[in-house]
Amino acid sequence: MTEQRKLVAFGKSSFIISLPKKWINENNLKKGDHIVVEEGETDLILRTSQKEKQETQRKTIIDTKEKNLASIRAEIVGAYLNGVDIIEILSNDLETRLPEIKEILRNLSGLEIMEQTSTKMIAKDILNPKEVEIHSIIRRMDVIVRSMIDDTHRCLQEKNNLKKETIVGNIRQRDEDINRLYFLSNRVIKNALSHPAFARTLQMSAWQLHSAASVILLLEKIADRQKRIAKLSMVSKLLPKYSAELILIFAEMKEKYYGVMKSYYTNNVSLAFSIEVTNKDRIERCNNLLKKCEDANTARIIENLNGMTTSIKNISRIVIGLQD
Repeated sequence: MTEQRKLVAFGKSSFIISLPKKWINENNLKKGDHIVVEEGETDLILRTSQKEKQETQRKTIIDTKEKNLASIRAEIVGAYLNGVDIIEILSNDLETRLPEIKEILRNLSGLEIMEQTSTKMIAKDILNPKEVEIHSIIRRMDVIVRSMIDDTHRCLQEKNNLKKETIVGNIRQRDEDINRLYFLSNRVIKNALSHPAFARTLQMSAWQLHSAASVILLLEKIADRQKRIAKLSMVSKLLPKYSAELILIFAEMKEKYYGVMKSYYTNNVSLAFSIEVTNKDRIERCNNLLKKCEDANTARIIENLNGMTTSIKNISRIVIGLQD
């Protein structure tokens, strides 16, 4: 946001301007704090002092009384994403619900149980957000998604359901890893977008943070698709002649995924364009196969393939949008 401020003479050799209150509040500044002034040819850049500011830790209390597991999970995850440092969980039957609550906490990177009684559990975030590198998270998620895609491809080709079951189990475990990275990155990005001083430590602009958050969301969606496709392949009743076509379509999706991530890492706009403009062709191939199939589970596989190629297309659009 651009504002105009009036220049006011101060003494014989200085001038002053007022600073926006919103900026002061966002950076937790008060009277007497130091502001660093960087002088350019035609502009001045103002930023907060490099010295670390001790911030009060945020705490929330979640009473699980008369709440189902979905509600409890939503409250815990919501508190985590909103940057709460200490989560206190109250329950009259904590020992009964303990395994479920611990499973929720395990999916949230950095949260450790610091105290536990028969009616109370306290989890604290011990992760330093300044040590979290968003680009590294994206690369880690990409590596996991690639392995999930490879295994889903194997599932579509495999005839033995016992072997498929093992593959599906492995995919499910890696999907949990994806979820942990997804929640962690969203916590860090939201914190950065809410606190400009912290955002500067990540060396990413607001648009870069927004774009990274979008890519991370799309990677999480693609991972979810692999889990569903692999599971559905165990119960699908697709005729062999159509099965071969489905495997070819999936192989093309896999190739385009590799391509779009390459375009993201290398800022290759032409590659991103080529993937974006061919998306309709991939959807048409899926829909043509769908017309030949009467099996409901196969239809769901094709629906997930359509969702997968749409996510790939959207990553290509992000690459295009990141260009100056």
